[in-house]
Amino acid sequence: MKRDFSFHLEILKGNNETILNSTGSFGAKSYFNTTTVHLNHKDFWMSNILNVSFLQPGANQRFIVILWEIPYSGRRRYVSLLYLWLEILP
Repeated sequence: MKRDFSFHLEILKGNNETILNSTGSFGAKSYFNTTTVHLNHKDFWMSNILNVSFLQPGANQRFIVILWEIPYSGRRRYVSLLYLWLEILP
């Protein structure tokens, strides 16, 4: 980024009925949330505590990551959504 950036990262687990849009995810279980992270220009962040597991086999599972920016106003703003369709083999 070419500027300072504060963000909140949320990771969820869902399925093919999970609704995904810029206001959040509905029908998904929140799995991991960060506190607000502030990065100065040219800094980077990497989580060392992230470990997601799926215990049930099946093709109907989603791994969802939502990035929210926290502007100076303090109210979070949707930035990006990443999701992966997974088939968990026994």
